[in-house]
Amino acid sequence: MGLTAGAAAYASAVKERREMLQADAAPATAVTAEDVRDTLVGALWLAADTQRKLVATTLAAGRDTAASVETAGASSRPSWS
Repeated sequence: MGLTAGAAAYASAVKERREMLQADAAPATAVTAEDVRDTLVGALWLAADTQRKLVATTLAAGRDTAASVETAGASSRPSWS
């Protein structure tokens, strides 16, 4: 069997296998209320966790900024007169 004939036979076998799998595929199952609830709870948990991390990062950055301003001393502060 030549290379071209082998490739054609392989492609044909793959096509037949794909068609057979599609024919045997189980019908899609319905989405239950429990699935929806679990998805929403997961999304809400992720949003709350992300917000908590954002607040913690923002507060830490604010503390770092305040500490650097305090350590800079009065001479580096602008005079607004």
